[in-house]
Amino acid sequence: MIRPFLSRLRRHEGGVAVIELALTMPLFMVMIMGVADMSTAYSRRLALEQGAQRAIEMIQQTTGNDSVEGAVQAEGADQAGVDPDDVEVSFQLFCDGELAGDFEAECAGTAVETRYIMVTVSDRYDPFFPGILGEVDDDGFYPISATAGIRTK
Repeated sequence: MIRPFLSRLRRHEGGVAVIELALTMPLFMVMIMGVADMSTAYSRRLALEQGAQRAIEMIQQTTGNDSVEGAVQAEGADQAGVDPDDVEVSFQLFCDGELAGDFEAECAGTAVETRYIMVTVSDRYDPFFPGILGEVDDDGFYPISATAGIRTK
């Protein structure tokens, strides 16, 4: 009596899908949450990039009320939603493709001279799962930044 019952039970496949789902569901949940975390971080990075681009556009509209650096820094911070201290404005001179020291200097001889104004906006993203997106800092935040530039000469 028990032997036919066990034989039928062994061949019965009802409930297999539920068991397989229960075994794979944690993996699927981690994958979905990881994708959501990466999407949120990427969205934040795009906001920083847009802030840097808006700051570069501000160079063309700078008035005499503030320095170029101050106006660009304020615009970048405002557009990206960060503190002005998180916006770095740098002036770069390249002579024949090599970064030279002083922006106000002149390239020697027949060197091709190019000048850029670069804006870097930085922030820290608090991930759902620290470590999935890469290295986090000591506080558990993921550093993100975006840079935009404009050639002035």
